[in-house]
Amino acid sequence: MVEETWSTLGHHNTMGRMAYRTKVNLAAVPAGKKAFLWVGSTDGSARLFVNGQHVNYIVPMKTRRHEKGDEVEAFSGYCQPAQFDVTAVLKGGTNQITILCERTWLNELGTGGLMGPVVVYRKK
Repeated sequence: MVEETWSTLGHHNTMGRMAYRTKVNLAAVPAGKKAFLWVGSTDGSARLFVNGQHVNYIVPMKTRRHEKGDEVEAFSGYCQPAQFDVTAVLKGGTNQITILCERTWLNELGTGGLMGPVVVYRKK
């Protein structure tokens, strides 16, 4: 998945949502193993869909708004990484990955969207 900010795509002051979509060929996740999609950094929120199925974000630590382990519809954070457990929705072969990013406020850089790489990996 190409990591392009909205600014590099020519949408410097765009508010709202934009989808990043790609297809990747992956081996099946072996029984007893977990697979994850890691988003290096965003400007705003990111909702994940794999093969058309929404994947909740599991909050990794207690915050002002959430308890550790809470499942929420989207990751929200500026210049922070996020990890989604995609074990249940990945299949062997072609997988469609869609990240719906939303910008709700403008920062001084006007970046928006993905600001770092996106990686699918599994634990050994």
